Amino acid sequence: MRHIIRFLNNSCLLVAIGAACTCAHAYLICDFAIPSMEVALVFFLTWSAYQFLKPAVSNFRKMRRLTAVTGVAVCWLFVDFRFLFLSLAALPLVLFYDSKWLQEIKNDKAIFALRNNGWLKIVATALAWVIITTCPLFLEGTLNGWSEHSQMLYSNFLLLLALVLAGDIRDMEIDKGVIKSIPVKLGAKTSRIICAALIVLSTVIGAFAAIHYSAAMCYSFIVVQVFSLICLWPFSPKRDWHFQAFVLDGILVLRFMVAFVAAIQSDPPPTP
Repeated sequence: MRHIIRFLNNSCLLVAIGAACTCAHAYLICDFAIPSMEVALVFFLTWSAYQFLKPAVSNFRKMRRLTAVTGVAVCWLFVDFRFLFLSLAALPLVLFYDSKWLQEIKNDKAIFALRNNGWLKIVATALAWVIITTCPLFLEGTLNGWSEHSQMLYSNFLLLLALVLAGDIRDMEIDKGVIKSIPVKLGAKTSRIICAALIVLSTVIGAFAAIHYSAAMCYSFIVVQVFSLICLWPFSPKRDWHFQAFVLDGILVLRFMVAFVAAIQSDPPPTP
């Protein structure tokens, strides 16, 4: 099991699955048919972005980045103009999250990177995710449904902030002396409290969007959010890194799976 978890983390497959599930979950909550093409594009774009940013030894770094650029270019061949605009909006957040690729080109160590600022890091990461996974909702339906779309967007943004912050708690020992992350500045305990507050706000806002679908969907949404809080609270740099990374992305997958079951129970297939 440990080897499977390490493979999923190192290959960036689980984080890409988590992004695809976040997109599908947003469509499901807002009572839209899940667009398989857009969900697939979210998967490949996320996988490509993390391949581009993932640290690697020099022998594989260029190969990873070439693979990432090729993946994004192929994805753009299959998107319509509106989704292309959203992916372009998220592109600067990916490119300037970590400027090592730019430092190698310019041979300069003083290039700005979003990840070097604790607050900018979590905001930029969460913003890039919601642009790709949740903003496509606004391309569907009419203005009458935009209140639900907005609630889902805010809820996802707050949850993603919490997940990124939990990841920083996990990486405290790695970041010390390198990155001034929020847990490094404020400590793990204070960061956990902030993380819990973000999840509570995400739950309250998301429940308003889920209740439009059904009471069962709302209850299931709240249960998974509370479960997420319970899972994230023990996060620590002393625990296994790969297992905690698996939990972070697994929460997004679990959220969609539970919502899918709730949707089936709310709208059972007709009996013959």
